[in-house]
Amino acid sequence: MVFGRRKNVVRSLLELPTLKHVSIFYNLRLIVADKDDDKFVDCAFAANADYIITNDHHFDVLKTIGFPNIPTLKLDELRQFLLKNRHNIALTLRQAQWYIDRQPPIRRFLIF
Repeated sequence: MVFGRRKNVVRSLLELPTLKHVSIFYNLRLIVADKDDDKFVDCAFAANADYIITNDHHFDVLKTIGFPNIPTLKLDELRQFLLKNRHNIALTLRQAQWYIDRQPPIRRFLIF
């Protein structure tokens, strides 16, 4: 049953108009403590993501690396960011679609 819900969530995410497919051409290998997390860093770097949203402490090492600069936010920090910038993101669906069609994205998040 849980797998079915995950499948629906993934399908919904893939249908978002703001989804960007990126190809990974390099392996940065920045997460030494958990090598499986490297794929998310590589994806964020390739997508030029503004933030990686995660509560995984293995990503804390990114705060100590000068290049590439891939900022991370914990879920609570994302909540604060969204509340602080709610006037920028509190748009109706129609306004958001109009805005997406005409503007480059203001912020890009990699959330997992």
